[in-house]
Amino acid sequence: MKKIMIIMAAILIWCGETNAQNIRLGEKIPEISVESVLGDQLRMIKQEYTCLIFMHSKCEPCVKALPDFHKIASPLGDKLAVVLLTNESRDMEEHLQREFGSYVTSIAFDRNKHTYRAFGINFVPFGVIYNTKSRRIEWFGSIQQLDNKQLQTICKPQK
Repeated sequence: MKKIMIIMAAILIWCGETNAQNIRLGEKIPEISVESVLGDQLRMIKQEYTCLIFMHSKCEPCVKALPDFHKIASPLGDKLAVVLLTNESRDMEEHLQREFGSYVTSIAFDRNKHTYRAFGINFVPFGVIYNTKSRRIEWFGSIQQLDNKQLQTICKPQK
């Protein structure tokens, strides 16, 4: 009986640890509820694709990843909007704009963590690229692992 309980506990712990994001490729993105200069629903984005980058300004991997991501994303500026999404307070806007504004289309604030929870974000930096019109997810994961070839493939012209 003791062995069964240990096995059951191990299975429950393992299942809890493998519970990742609440999103899947090809599915529509969850509701985005943020404050941004582009509005609550980011409706003003004109590019075909949007990349949400969940991050925090005190996160060293986030700070290091953004310039590298910018290098591969900037040539796609007419196709890809990049939105930093942070759960920091809105009074950080000036600092974030000064530090990261040249890398992104917009900075959005998820003060109540609604969007972080809806997407199931467990680590930062974390990126989600979706088709802006259909709102279907094209890619998600660590932006540090995304390279130029992958990004070009994701942002291919729609037929």
